[in-house]
Amino acid sequence: MGRKKFKYSGDAAFKAFLRRYDCPTPFHVVRMRFVGWVASPALASSPLPIIETMWPGGLPEFGGEREATTFYETFAGLINHVSRYQNGIRVAMAKLPKLRDREGLAAAFRFRAEEIRDSFLVGYHGDEDETQAPEQLREPLARLKSLVEELGDLADRAGREMLGDHKPLFAQYDRLFGVITGVAELQLTNLILSATAVRAAELTGDPWGGEAK
Repeated sequence: MGRKKFKYSGDAAFKAFLRRYDCPTPFHVVRMRFVGWVASPALASSPLPIIETMWPGGLPEFGGEREATTFYETFAGLINHVSRYQNGIRVAMAKLPKLRDREGLAAAFRFRAEEIRDSFLVGYHGDEDETQAPEQLREPLARLKSLVEELGDLADRAGREMLGDHKPLFAQYDRLFGVITGVAELQLTNLILSATAVRAAELTGDPWGGEAK
């Protein structure tokens, strides 16, 4: 993409950076919004609109130009880090602690839905009208949105069905959570690769990905 290779500070340091600027948006949402942004075939020239979504009340005030530059370069490091998914590396969703009860399991399903619905898709669509998605991407987008609905249903079922001592049922839901996380990661990865191919074809002027005539 021709971006300057600002080094990513690492997850722990980036979380501390968000806390320092009182960011109301949790790290897993911030990260996945940028995964969506770098994946979008309508990739904007500036990530600023996405950064602004992290502070709905307005961006932090800076003590000077140097601080502002460091602020944006920190985000550039994250962008460069997640840009590797454009090269076919499988998307990794956030790791969660071991699930121990039905409340935690229901919360985990909702967490995964949030990573897609309120994070990846927000970054992916940006200010674009999602109904204008390229035809090649409409089906994978629809599958991803269906998965969000399924995650919500599973969260409700897990909370409703496991009243009392239901260890075998909990184990089934626990395994299902691992399976559906894998499905989500694969769908995200495939969508990113498809969107990257669409963008490359638009740049060459050939819908089949060849050289422009």
